[in-house]
Amino acid sequence: MRDVETRSWDLFVFSSDRFLVLDEDIRYHPARIATSSDYVMTMKMNYHDVYREWVGNDPNDKTLYQYDVGLEVEAPMTLFSNNANVRLGFLRQTFSSMYTGEHHEAAFTGATPGTYSFGGALMFDGTPDKAGLRINYTTGTNRALINISQYPQDNTDPLLNTYFYDLLEPAFGNEIRSDVTEHEVSYALEYNRTITPSLNVGLNFYHEIDNDDFRINYYSSVQRITGSKTLDGSLLFKRYTLGCSCEYRFDRFILRSLATYSIPRYQLAIDQNHSLQSNNVTLEILHLSDGSCDGKGAGIGAGFSYCLKEGMSAGLSCTFIRNSYSGALNGSTPVLGFAILPIAHQLKTDFDDRMANALFSFVFNHEVSSRWKYSIGGEYLTSGNSIHYNYKILTEFGIGNTKEDNSAFWVVNIYKLDITSTVHITDKLGATVLFEQYIPVITNSANEGGSVNPSPSVETRTLETHHWGGSVYHLAFFWKFH
Repeated sequence: MRDVETRSWDLFVFSSDRFLVLDEDIRYHPARIATSSDYVMTMKMNYHDVYREWVGNDPNDKTLYQYDVGLEVEAPMTLFSNNANVRLGFLRQTFSSMYTGEHHEAAFTGATPGTYSFGGALMFDGTPDKAGLRINYTTGTNRALINISQYPQDNTDPLLNTYFYDLLEPAFGNEIRSDVTEHEVSYALEYNRTITPSLNVGLNFYHEIDNDDFRINYYSSVQRITGSKTLDGSLLFKRYTLGCSCEYRFDRFILRSLATYSIPRYQLAIDQNHSLQSNNVTLEILHLSDGSCDGKGAGIGAGFSYCLKEGMSAGLSCTFIRNSYSGALNGSTPVLGFAILPIAHQLKTDFDDRMANALFSFVFNHEVSSRWKYSIGGEYLTSGNSIHYNYKILTEFGIGNTKEDNSAFWVVNIYKLDITSTVHITDKLGATVLFEQYIPVITNSANEGGSVNPSPSVETRTLETHHWGGSVYHLAFFWKFH
């Protein structure tokens, strides 16, 4: 309920969670760290119809969807004579995917038995100065199962099949299990000052650390290294974001502007912790991958909301963001087999990426009565992504090594529509329904120009290909008590 009630106030994309799904690199959490005076318990249910693709009349060629069920409790408190609150949350997720291709068939299912979160907010009010602190910690484990009934093949290169594709099934088996444990800590600091009754300025700092440890288990039937295998890896993500904001009110208008600067960093490492030896010689590759990526991003934006009449408002906003990344990745396959010598293939790459984004959004809010209100919103994101990359593929047994210096330009356009309705069934019990629809349009041009559009196979060329997805359905029940 809290998210819906603050929707009109958080119209501006920089100060709302709506911005999270649009640009992860300039992400900025709510500038106003709110505290509630009520105890609130919320049960949430979400269904994400991410993607579906099928040819002809079979709707199950490619699917990806996710279910979420969560419970959240928020309680007010007083700390150092200032308003504060604490929040406890629990979330369970189930996700599934299936892929059927001309020479490949796989199914992916997974679940999060439980993700637990703890958060707190503290607001210091010393008018005209206000300051706030918000801390959040989340931990949980995602478990997934991948069933691969048919591995891919190459129709043109028999050596590639002999020394790569044909080795995948005995090397990895038909069943791969993974566990991903997440530990995320974030905190936000805020300072706001009221210059005049109509003018407010603020400074904000946000820091996030997300450490994901994952383990992949599979069974290899390759001679000389037969047995259960385990790959251990970690992905570390850090972000620092600094922002300044300004808000001006007059008559029925509220004008807002904000500028941010963000520094993200990624680190990846994958090791194989199970080794077999023959005459004191290790037969497996123990360190499989490492990589890092550094970036920076800056954004500016402005928006306004206008009160049409009591209980009815509308607003527009626009945001412009530029991001840049640079990084490197070195990786190797495990030992896939033996042809006198062990067979494994390596990849070395480095890249530079530049992104320019523009986001336009609108929202309309209508409080029909004290028990029912709704809002309709829309967003349009256009993003240009220019990437330059060098990579070297080191293969064995005559497949052929590859070294390329290349560049590409991506244009991404995303259209979004969302409708939210909140009903207070009683004074303490209520429900919120939310529907979101995303429509992405993506084009890619390589360095020689032109668009990249894969041609359908002979078998499917005469059949119609259908696409659907990008839908989110949300239902929440909330109960307020004192």
